[in-house]
Amino acid sequence: MVRKYTSLVLIGFLLNHILCSTAPAQTEKEIKFAEKVKTKIAKLGSESDTNVHLKLKDDTKFEGYVREIKPNSFRVKDKKTGLTIEVGYSQVKEVKRNLSMGATIAIAIGAIVLISLPAMFSKDGI
Repeated sequence: MVRKYTSLVLIGFLLNHILCSTAPAQTEKEIKFAEKVKTKIAKLGSESDTNVHLKLKDDTKFEGYVREIKPNSFRVKDKKTGLTIEVGYSQVKEVKRNLSMGATIAIAIGAIVLISLPAMFSKDGI
């Protein structure tokens, strides 16, 4: 009698394990988005001046530099702490490239020149 109950309990545990503990598969939409992230990171490259801003699906935010690109993940050196973090493409919710200081200065100078051009060539400005 004890053997019968023991085998029923074990069968119950086995069925529970098989039916209830399967990991949810990624949807096609999630896979496509992860591929887009992978493509975007590959375009940015892993140069020392590639400054990125990441927002992960768990709402964690990172700002840093892409250091290494792998087939299923990439490494980012955190700008504030200096720690290198490995991030899977499927973990990313949003990725943006931050402009470097030189690019920001160049844009500001260009805007100043464009604003001052009409004044330089008007009759009152000469």
